[in-house]
Amino acid sequence: MHHRSKTLRSFASVLTTALVLSSSMAVAVPSLVSAAGPCSPTQTGSTTVFPALDAARPTWQGLAVNAGCTVTLGNTGSGTGVTNTANETVTFGASSAPLTAAQKVDLHSWIIGGDAMVLQVSSSANMAFITQITAAQVQGIWNGSITNWSALGGPSQTIIADCRITTSGSRSDMLRLFAITSAQETGACDSRLTTSLQEANAAQTDYHIVYTSLANVGVAGTKELPLSGGAPLTTGIGNASTFINPSVVTVQNGTYPAPRQLFVLAKKFNVLTTMSATDTTALVKAYDFINYMASSAGQASVSAVGFVTVAPFVPIPDADINLDGAIAIGDLGQVTGKWTQSDTVKGWIRADVDNNGVIAIGDIGGVTGRWGGTGFQPPS
Repeated sequence: MHHRSKTLRSFASVLTTALVLSSSMAVAVPSLVSAAGPCSPTQTGSTTVFPALDAARPTWQGLAVNAGCTVTLGNTGSGTGVTNTANETVTFGASSAPLTAAQKVDLHSWIIGGDAMVLQVSSSANMAFITQITAAQVQGIWNGSITNWSALGGPSQTIIADCRITTSGSRSDMLRLFAITSAQETGACDSRLTTSLQEANAAQTDYHIVYTSLANVGVAGTKELPLSGGAPLTTGIGNASTFINPSVVTVQNGTYPAPRQLFVLAKKFNVLTTMSATDTTALVKAYDFINYMASSAGQASVSAVGFVTVAPFVPIPDADINLDGAIAIGDLGQVTGKWTQSDTVKGWIRADVDNNGVIAIGDIGGVTGRWGGTGFQPPS
């Protein structure tokens, strides 16, 4: 009990000091408009994750707090997203494959959805012979050891195996899930596709087979092949006798053998050299968009395009202004250090905790109301 009283007195002392300091600064410092840059977050990366981000974008931009903000999205492949986020060409990225150990040196990633590696062919009468596929057969097609549909009970027709571009997260996940080497896949590829639309078009053509995502399930002229091999495939390819349809339900319940995850990316905060870097409006709003994708509202967009949702969470809490993982005195210092600054863009810098466009008493309340709570935590 004595310890609790001491803690409360300590907190009260911090709060009193902050209020006195803020009061004196309110008199001494004139209001000014920040030059933190336009409200224009930019992103590039996974073509698989893109539909979820694109579905969320209009709703996020339509929020009053984001009036005047425009998010520019790109879908040139996970590899590009990783590279451009790391070199700060864009303010955030997306990937459909986990980061490698080397990539984690510079980047944070958060899981904002689940997916499946879906095997898809034409639904025409010419492809009626194939109704399911084993993981071993998938491996054989893309490692070059199975080259004719006759090996899968079909006519003597060459298997046309379409692949993704080499910077694609789907490609790297395909190689990982089915234990295929890059050289094997390259030798087996008929063509390299960039977008989901290209995948759907290829899958509608007789004797083609593509690997795609849940977002392409149900495209006219195509059918998905139930997959067997045991769950998860990482325990071995195998030839289990149970064939599972790719769906949100089978990914959620863990029965589909080839599940995947969808990620958003940000440059690691400890690589940013100054607080002014994290106060760039486009970057601050990129963090907000990442938070939105992880929220219940953002997860509605993830679900709407056919992906698996995750439990809502807050990757980058507003109250942890200095991004050090704790809500403490350093965050109050960020507020008082920018006292009475303002901007027409609400939440234009991280010190605008309450997102009302001016640094004032509400921002102190935003920090003290979360005092000692969990701040930013690096993703696992």
